[in-house]
Amino acid sequence: MAQRWKAGEIARVLGIELPAPWEAESEIGPLFSDSRQPQAGGLFVPLRGENFNGHAYLASAREGGAKGSLWSPAEAQGLEPPPGFPLLVVDSVLEAYLRLASYHLERSKVRVAAITGSVGKTTTKDLLAGLLASKFRTVATVANHNNEIGVAQTLLALQEETEWAVVEMGMRARGEIARLAKLTRPQIALITYIGESHLELLGSREEIARAKGELLEESDPQGLAILPADSDFYPLLASLAPGRQTSFALRAPQAEWRLVSRRDRLRPLAKEREGSWRPLLWGQEIEIATPLGRGELFLPLPGEHNCANTLAALAAAREAGLGWEEWREALATCQLTAGRLQLEEGPGGTLLLDDAYNAAPSSMAAALEILAKLPALRSEGMAKGRRVAILGDMLELGPQSGNWHRQLGEMAAGRADLVLGVGPQSRELVEGALARGGRASWVADYRAALLWAQQELGAGDMILVKASHSIHLDRLASAVRSWGSELARMGRQ
Repeated sequence: MAQRWKAGEIARVLGIELPAPWEAESEIGPLFSDSRQPQAGGLFVPLRGENFNGHAYLASAREGGAKGSLWSPAEAQGLEPPPGFPLLVVDSVLEAYLRLASYHLERSKVRVAAITGSVGKTTTKDLLAGLLASKFRTVATVANHNNEIGVAQTLLALQEETEWAVVEMGMRARGEIARLAKLTRPQIALITYIGESHLELLGSREEIARAKGELLEESDPQGLAILPADSDFYPLLASLAPGRQTSFALRAPQAEWRLVSRRDRLRPLAKEREGSWRPLLWGQEIEIATPLGRGELFLPLPGEHNCANTLAALAAAREAGLGWEEWREALATCQLTAGRLQLEEGPGGTLLLDDAYNAAPSSMAAALEILAKLPALRSEGMAKGRRVAILGDMLELGPQSGNWHRQLGEMAAGRADLVLGVGPQSRELVEGALARGGRASWVADYRAALLWAQQELGAGDMILVKASHSIHLDRLASAVRSWGSELARMGRQ
């Protein structure tokens, strides 16, 4: 259902009076929250953030053709709306936005698969969206826009022909997942993994598990819960699910969806042009056990951890009615969000493993394991450089942050020839690497990391870039790409 509204419908959902000159049958176009991209005939949603207040941009929205706006006197902070611009007055603009998004889902009759977890959410979302799109008209969360606003935007993107919505849900505190789940009442509730992210805010992994488990408690009791059997919190999660359950695992023999074996494969996706980079496909042939029997698939992603993400996505796709034929076809062409284990080959045989979008101890360890395997997968004739791990701070780990960084540094020493720690907390990572006899250096931020890279990197190096997003190592990865053939004349000769 396209985002077309009757004014009376909006007023009824929000429990408010219509402004003049609107009448109940007045047509309103889509809701939009960016005044720089106004929608003619639409309703402006002036959201507030830490550094902006949408109430200041009503004039811009009006000039762009908006028919009216939500307005919260308490949130406007003394701002005045443009005269004669119809306003729907609410207590909270965000709450109104969420209620309208939830109502749009309800009237659309779209089925929802919701995904949360400490790591693997975005990859699993991308995999499941690709699987479902092979048979159904599917809408999915853009990138990792998994907070309240992102979930609302996903729901408001539903069209009349949409059959499935794949919604990624993130959180920073208890109650946030419950709130998002109440908006969607998903028919499929999937939890990828219970890790260490948000320890600083929640205090323990059990509290993280309970926070993620809110998705199960608020899901459709007639639906399906998909749970990680390898997790030490699997019994807790299973106790929170109200209805049918299935489980996935890399090793737990009781899981219905299990990995049997895997074998890495590396091949180019395009011909190399002089001075440019080309993507490489690092995939794996996997054998899995499922309720439909055993079989083999090609997964165009590296790493054992991505086998777990794939098993979870396949379990959800099976609930939607897909089988082996659809699985094979969809996995071969799946598109993943950028910055997630992107492997590229540059001039001189340099390899860049870009996993810079985010980081937690479990995903950092997985990326280091992948870096360690790269030399064995390089084709004959490739320049044989060093394994270089450029690793930044992992945030929101709480009091144990130092221990986690030190442990990852110790691990990095055995899997990389050269380690660079970036950011205040990564001092501990470097100390851990040095304690294990590794070659390691530390810099304060990504700008200093750029200078270090210009001095140290050379042709043929295999470079892993990974950190929490706010450390900005994605900018370093972009800089490495821009150097192109200069890498052969930089740093180590």
